[in-house]
Amino acid sequence: MTSRRRIGLLLAAGLAGFYLVVLVVVSLTSRTVVLPRGEPLRFCGAYLDCHLSAAVRDLEIQPGPAGGLRYRVIVRFASDAKRATLPIRQLKAVLLVPGGVRLEPVATPRYLEVGAGQSLEVDFVFNSLNPINDPVLWLSEGASVARLAEKLLVGDPDSFLHKPVLLALK
Repeated sequence: MTSRRRIGLLLAAGLAGFYLVVLVVVSLTSRTVVLPRGEPLRFCGAYLDCHLSAAVRDLEIQPGPAGGLRYRVIVRFASDAKRATLPIRQLKAVLLVPGGVRLEPVATPRYLEVGAGQSLEVDFVFNSLNPINDPVLWLSEGASVARLAEKLLVGDPDSFLHKPVLLALK
């Protein structure tokens, strides 16, 4: 191996190591953010295109099964892309309740599309046996390759060890 190649490899390894240190430091110093109801959560993909967003439009509480309550969270997904229809793949939603309880929705669409400059609404239904005070919604989307890329993006809420960005319901 030539000395030039060795220097190039050492430089590349040093830059990669520096990037990983920055990624870990930024993630460990991040804070959990709760966006007020109606404020959009931006989804930024591996291409750093943040054209897709989600915002809580409404929360309805109704009688549920087994004497419990049904929480219907209506989320508005919007695209500010100029031309492209944007996919929402492998959508995940979790209702986080103070005390560490996590509620999964009754059903979640696996694939949606939002046209350029358009929006659509999705209902997430969560059942709880007990009333919930101050729940927040955690949302994530993206296929496995995009998720892996986002794990390595400095400052992305889905990056390695980064604290979440949540949506307030009230």
